[in-house]
Amino acid sequence: SDLEVAIDAWARRWVGSNRVPCLSIALSVGGKLLYRGDHGWANIESKIVLTGEDTFYVASCAKFLTSVAAMQLYEKGHWSLDDSVAKFIPEFADIPGVSGANGEIVPLERPILMRDLLTHTAGLCPYSFVPVLRDGRPNPFPEEMGKLRAEESLEGVSRHLARLPLVHQPGTVWEYGLGIDIVGRVVEVLSGLTLDKYLEENILGPLGMDSTCFVQHLTPEIETRLAQRYKANDPAWMADPPAAAFYSDEFVGLRMVPLPDHLDYVKTHGKALNAGGGIVSSVADWLKFTECVCRGGLCADGRRRILEPSTIELMSKDHLTKAC
Repeated sequence: SDLEVAIDAWARRWVGSNRVPCLSIALSVGGKLLYRGDHGWANIESKIVLTGEDTFYVASCAKFLTSVAAMQLYEKGHWSLDDSVAKFIPEFADIPGVSGANGEIVPLERPILMRDLLTHTAGLCPYSFVPVLRDGRPNPFPEEMGKLRAEESLEGVSRHLARLPLVHQPGTVWEYGLGIDIVGRVVEVLSGLTLDKYLEENILGPLGMDSTCFVQHLTPEIETRLAQRYKANDPAWMADPPAAAFYSDEFVGLRMVPLPDHLDYVKTHGKALNAGGGIVSSVADWLKFTECVCRGGLCADGRRRILEPSTIELMSKDHLTKAC
């Protein structure tokens, strides 16, 4: 079809120009698969082509799974958007304050709410690859991600973050960060299950997502199919400082720069599950999940459901205030 020809040509341009090592594409509309194609290399150096069975480190896609898990518990009445996080994680009642413009610590104007975590407006420590905050200040906690990886559990991660000052007053500034990781801990507290077990029982299992897991639970079979991770060295993509962390400074023409610590990076997230960025999955699995959401939460069997349509409608609304 014309659509297939157009997508194939677009994908070949991107892979052929060495801007990306591969593209694994699935396009589904109304439950009908209109396009499925794999282009490029799972491993350039070993000349392993993409097959369609590959798995990928999908990083922040974990946020989608964790958020759906939380909303399942929302449907059961276990929490509300305006609940204080301290209701579920008492340490959050003792946050030391907010780091001010000159490094001073000022009091919180209000507690962190659940809606703040889910909308990246909690003011929590940002990712280490964010060198500059939205208000122009340098990231005051560039080393904290390494310390967080030393924690043994999501409980430890939550306690660690609760000991740090916030970078913004809750609910005032959108700053991409670790809010969803704390949502993952709330899921654990409310369900009595570790996040991996909760996801398996309530989302991954029902949807048949057999190639999706946290990096700590990589099986040999899933790891064998894991595509090599690369950095790009396209100068045009490095204008944005946060993005620069993902690209190489070896500017010798457009090419992919393999990460030598590819598997070690995946395995050394630490013992704590990374609720906001520590998932491996496949295109086939991710299609099952996203199609389910597009069906209003109904599983492919037409019987089971992971969310109600009204909950997905709520998730789809803009919850940011103009101030953010």
